[in-house]
Amino acid sequence: MRLHGRNISAAATAAMPRAADRPAGFTLVEILIVVVILGIIAAIVIPEITVGQEDTSAATFAANLRIAFEGVRLYRQKHFAYPADCGPGIVPKELVAYTKGLKWDKPTPIGGKWDWDYKQFGYTAGVSVYLPDRSDEEMTRIDAILDDGDLITGAFRKRNNGYIYVIEY
Repeated sequence: MRLHGRNISAAATAAMPRAADRPAGFTLVEILIVVVILGIIAAIVIPEITVGQEDTSAATFAANLRIAFEGVRLYRQKHFAYPADCGPGIVPKELVAYTKGLKWDKPTPIGGKWDWDYKQFGYTAGVSVYLPDRSDEEMTRIDAILDDGDLITGAFRKRNNGYIYVIEY
């Protein structure tokens, strides 16, 4: 008899288990190998997904902050003044038309609330995030997107209970 191109004896073929005699399914070792491989893949992929989500929310926050910044600048150019200060989560009615798409009453992409600051924290005007969910390290990375990467200098700075993007000193 020939099997896979080789001649084998009848006794040898009788000793070979037939497909019907072998149990169907996988062995425990095969299953454990697959589980270990999946665990290794998960250990590599999950941190990358988390970092990607943080990067996305930081970039979205920076883009939203630029929308607010440009809207306030346009308002100032047209009216030669800034609106009065408001509390966190409240947009001055004068800025609604200038900051379309920015939801002042909703949490920012990094947590906390949007805050319009006029003559607060030693600055004339700025857009802030009040009580964000991010650490100073994460906020420094956001500062690098917006400014100079230093929360003490530049336009984006740390303030009491949040961070401010200074429009006018």
